[in-house]
Amino acid sequence: MSGTLRSYDAQNLLQRAAAEMESMGRGQRKAAEFLVKRPYFVLGSSLEQYAETADTSRHSILRMAKTLGFTGFKELQHALSQMFQAQAGDISNPMLRWLFHSAVEAVVDTVNHMQEESFERAVSLCGGAKRIFFYGVGESGLLAEIMHHRCLLLGLDSTVCVPGFPNMGALFGSDKALIMISRSGQGTHLQDVMAVAQDTGTPVMAVSAEPNGWLAKTADLVLLVSAPALRSRSHLLGLKTGFELLLNAVVFEAAARRGVALQDDC
Repeated sequence: MSGTLRSYDAQNLLQRAAAEMESMGRGQRKAAEFLVKRPYFVLGSSLEQYAETADTSRHSILRMAKTLGFTGFKELQHALSQMFQAQAGDISNPMLRWLFHSAVEAVVDTVNHMQEESFERAVSLCGGAKRIFFYGVGESGLLAEIMHHRCLLLGLDSTVCVPGFPNMGALFGSDKALIMISRSGQGTHLQDVMAVAQDTGTPVMAVSAEPNGWLAKTADLVLLVSAPALRSRSHLLGLKTGFELLLNAVVFEAAARRGVALQDDC
């Protein structure tokens, strides 16, 4: 298969992969099963990442792709991209189209670059903390409010901190957890709160889009996200999709490990 992929190939890729599984060898079948379960990961991953995460070999993935009618992995990814675009419908408005693709990109990139060890540490920190403090300013502060509300619904003790929050030092402690949310990871508003946390021995988890920012370099634990943005004059208008993904994942998983029942209500 060469040139432009047929619409049939893009729209029916996952169905064909599921149908062909039984006739595949063990390695190819593992690659196909992973493709059906996590197509967004496959779209954004390298061949090496795909093989490692699916617990199969690069050779098996390439053979699976050829079984489905593709010349190689890149053509398989191109078909996935077409499939997701088709699912979004014919988005004629350029701003809506940018927002859709940027949101998908943020999710894919955030998941693909997330370190499993860091995620597990984040879940353990929140699950074991007597109280979770969420801290952010501006839009990050609004996200902190949302996560605080989620915790209340899940029965997790939490509080939202803002600059100038009274008696912060008296409330912090080694048995608590502080989650600091910031796209850039820069600013004195972060440094002031971090100083209180360090003085009281409070573990700090940073959620940021900037791996080289002050916050990421200073916190005890870092979860990095992808945050596409638009600029208007001097203002950066970033999407919070990646932030919401990781924060929700950490809080939901922490609650589930405490015995809170969570069901898919789609």
